[in-house]
Formats: sequence, C-alpha cells, structure tokens
Amino acid sequence: MSPGLSLLALPQPAAVDDCSSATNTISKTTPSVPNPLLSISILMSDNIQRKSQDDVHSPNGPLVHRLYSKLRLSQPGRRWHPRSDVKLLPAKYELTEPSDLVVLISSMLMQLIQINDKMPLHQGQQTKFHSRTAPQISVYNYLQRLATHAKLSSAILLSMVYYIDRLCVLYPAFTVSSLTIHRFLIVSATVASKGLSDSFWTNKTYARIGGISTMELAMLELELLFRMEWQIVPNPEVLVDYYRNLVDRCESFKIDDPNSNSSTVSVLR
Repeated sequence: MSPGLSLLALPQPAAVDDCSSATNTISKTTPSVPNPLLSISILMSDNIQRKSQDDVHSPNGPLVHRLYSKLRLSQPGRRWHPRSDVKLLPAKYELTEPSDLVVLISSMLMQLIQINDKMPLHQGQQTKFHSRTAPQISVYNYLQRLATHAKLSSAILLSMVYYIDRLCVLYPAFTVSSLTIHRFLIVSATVASKGLSDSFWTNKTYARIGGISTMELAMLELELLFRMEWQIVPNPEVLVDYYRNLVDRCESFKIDDPNSNSSTVSVLR
C-alpha cells in the first residue's frame, strides 16, 4: 500500500459533473443495481466477445471473462433515446480529441468505482496499486492532467482501458476503486506511452506529472508489466471496439455517420 499523491503546482483542468449533460460532465449517480461483476470486460461487443472467449492470455484480442457484463445493464433507468445536444465524434478514434476520450473514460471509471467502493476490502487484498487514502483530485481532473501534460494520444488512452480488462483477468486481486485508480492511471499512461509511441518522456517527468516518486513509478511499472505478462500492445481492432462502446454508453456523444441525417443533431464545438 502506497502513500498519497503529491501533485505539484501544474495547471489544473476545470472539473466536470455529468457525462450525460450538454457540457460533457461525469455522472456522480450510483447505479440503481450495484453489480460487483462489472469490474472487468465491460466495453467489448458481443461479437468480439465470442471470437476471443477462450483467448484470455492473447495480447491481440480483447480479454473476455465468464463474468462479462455491460455496464449499461446496471442502469435500468438510464435513457438511451437520441438527444438533441449530442456531440459528434469522428468514426476513427485516431481523429478524436483526447479531451473527449478523457470524458468518456473517466465517466466509465467513476461508475466502476462507485460499485467497487461498496465492497469491503479485506486484509491481504491490498495490492501495490492501493493508496492508504483516496487522493483528493477527481478521476476526471487527474486523467485530464495526465492527458494534457504527458501529451497522451487517443490510442494511448484507449490502451489504458484495455489494460484494465487485462489486469483484472490476469490479476484478480486488482479492482478499480478510489484507492487504486490514480496509481493505475499514471503507470498505465507511462507503459502505454513507451509501448505505442516512438517518443516519450522520462520516468522522472511522468512521476512529476502523476504526483508520485520516480522510485515508486518504476516499481509500479514493473508490477504492471509482470501482471500483464509483458503484453502491452493491443490489436488496433481492439481499440476500435473500446472506442465505439465507450461512445455508445455515453448519451452526450455519438460517432459521426455520414449516411445519417445530421440535421437533427446539434454538434457542440
């Protein structure tokens, strides 16, 4: 278990409140039917799930577990009808602004955290990703901080979501909670940047941005690589699937379809 974050005086992004609103904010509403099974494999399409159901250890396909369930199923009261204030996103995730992915990813993470934080943490369940106390900075602000100052691309951000699925399958002791998410985000950003980018920052820079020591980041990096069996580069098709499912579960966003009638959609610029 690690000490708390120590964030340096870098500019902080503005806070947001609800993913479903016209201002692209993060939902703080607890799902009406808590389901502890939703800590893994929540964003994959049923088609890809079937294709890779027996391929848990494959780095080239999304991980699937017998406890697979979509996050939206825990929200029976959620509205899925079209909105009039939807922001259109590019069909290709590579063209999507990282700031939009930050909203989508942080919204999904907050819903997982609200579920998993209700589950008691028993002695011996702490991992190296656990903090003693939950950091004060919100998940959205922290992820936005990483994306802004570490220059995280859309592919890196989506790979970080893939890492959650892979880690939860290969390392069942890990869960996404308020005590683990911040350390997971900084180390997954570091690992994904090194695995997917031709150029990246030093560990000292990532540690400064993330608010932890260089020594602790190196320890977390080795732990993540070991737990993920050093398979850190997902198939591009996997990232496409994560992207589309992230957009699909957030009613303030929609992937632009040139064949659809866009006159009914007000694009936020």
